[in-house]
Amino acid sequence: MEQHYAVGQRNNPALFGFQVVVDRDDNILQEVDAPLISSLTVSIDNLEKEVHRLGGLFIPAHINKSKFSIISQLGFIPSDLPIDGVEISKHTSKKEFLKKNDYLQKYPFIQNSDAHILEGIGEIYTPLMVEEPNFDELRKALLGIGGRTILVE
Repeated sequence: MEQHYAVGQRNNPALFGFQVVVDRDDNILQEVDAPLISSLTVSIDNLEKEVHRLGGLFIPAHINKSKFSIISQLGFIPSDLPIDGVEISKHTSKKEFLKKNDYLQKYPFIQNSDAHILEGIGEIYTPLMVEEPNFDELRKALLGIGGRTILVE
């Protein structure tokens, strides 16, 4: 997939921090110059297709937020968009969010801290019932396969 970032712009590390790609051992592999805080120039449909083509999980982030979320941009989540789940931030609960968005009950929910500073990581997290902590088990938990489940209330 080609990069779909703001053309000709560069990240300002003093303002937005360093944008790095790391491996599983936290070794920095490269720094990304394009400003990742900018929106993409690719459609949501093409983005979903690319995520799934790469074997990833397509989970729109912090859908409860009034800015920078799929719902704040589109007003809703299209019912025909093949997403694997939805993520809410620490600022709401699944129960409270569904009171205003009951059409999303069919999706698995995860919840995370949406931390932008190191100290905020882990304030909220998603408990899972899985056999071991790996990507395949997360996928199975989202699908409810073999007793695996997500425990977001």
